[in-house]
Formats: sequence, structure tokens, C-alpha cells
Amino acid sequence: MTETSLAVSLITTCKGRLAHLKETLPAFLAQGAGCEVIVVDYDCPEGAATWVNANHPQARVVQVRDAPIFNACKARSRGSAVATGRWLAFVDADVVLSVGFCAWLVGHGRGSSTDCAARLPT
Repeated sequence: MTETSLAVSLITTCKGRLAHLKETLPAFLAQGAGCEVIVVDYDCPEGAATWVNANHPQARVVQVRDAPIFNACKARSRGSAVATGRWLAFVDADVVLSVGFCAWLVGHGRGSSTDCAARLPT
């Protein structure tokens, strides 16, 4: 990883959840310049990759074909493989992120030896 890499890579997966992604992807993309968004289309029957490329070309798309059964670990690993961020944030397609989530994540991890951070709802 270089000094110029992004702070956070938001990675979300989609297989049959395009309706959720349509609602939440704009909030993922609104996180700011230090955050990249990666959508893993895990053989989505609704064509998530096509929709994302047509409507949100600033998101990176990873397409997995011939995967009849969803495997979250494999899907997230595929997204991780192309990520450039210092932090990886795995976010389900039905999660609406608060404005500033990525900034919070970076601020929480800066200056610590934290390898993993989780924020639970309060």
C-alpha cells in the first residue's frame, strides 16, 4: 500500500438485493474523497453490475459469475482483492451509512494500533 492510497474502501455485496443497493449506494458514495466504494455483484440475478455501471460509474464493480449459492466470505474477499484503502469496511447492501462514517472510522483508527474496529448501534 502506498502513501497515496485511499483511507477507506467500502465493500458491499449484492445477490438478489438490488432494491436495497439502489437505496443505499448514494450514501456510500457520499462519504467523500478519501473513500472508495466497491460493489461485488455475486452473480446477482437482477444485474447489479449493469445497474451500478450505468447509474454510479464512480463505484468500482467486481463481477462474479457462475455462483448459484451466495458465499459472503468469498464475495467480500473478491472486493478486498481490488481495494486500495488502508481500512476495509464491509457494509451490507441494506445498511444506510451516516454522513461522515468513513471520517469517523479513520479518526477512530488514527494513532492507534487497531487492526479491527466495529461500531455497534446504540
